[in-house]
Amino acid sequence: MKIWREFNSSHSSNITIIGEFSEPKNLEKHYEMIQDFILGAWEERHASIEDFNDHWAKEFDPNVRYIGITNDEYFIGIDNDPDIKIEDGNLKISKLRMDNLGGIIKLLRFAGKCRITII
Repeated sequence: MKIWREFNSSHSSNITIIGEFSEPKNLEKHYEMIQDFILGAWEERHASIEDFNDHWAKEFDPNVRYIGITNDEYFIGIDNDPDIKIEDGNLKISKLRMDNLGGIIKLLRFAGKCRITII
C-alpha cells in the first residue's frame, strides 16, 4: 500500500494583486514601500522581524511596529522576482509565486484607503 501526500508548493501559482488607492498622490511612496517589503523578503535582507521593523521605522513609517507584521507575514517564502509597478494609477504586483499574502495585504491597508483585488 502506498500513501501519497500532496501539497501546494506555490511554484505554479501566478498571483496578481492590484491596489487602487483613493489618494493616488502618494502612489510613488506606496510603490517604494511595497517593493521594499516584497524584494526584501525575496532577497532575505532582514534576519529577523525586529531588523525589518527597525529598517521600516527609519525608512517609511515609525508606526509600522503597531500594525503587527509577524515573522510569518514577512518571511513569506517567495521564490521569484515579481513585477511591481504603477499602472493606470494603481499599484500592480504580478507574477507573484507564493501563497502567504497576509503581510502584503496588511501593508496595502496600512498605506492608505485602498481597494485590493487579487487575481
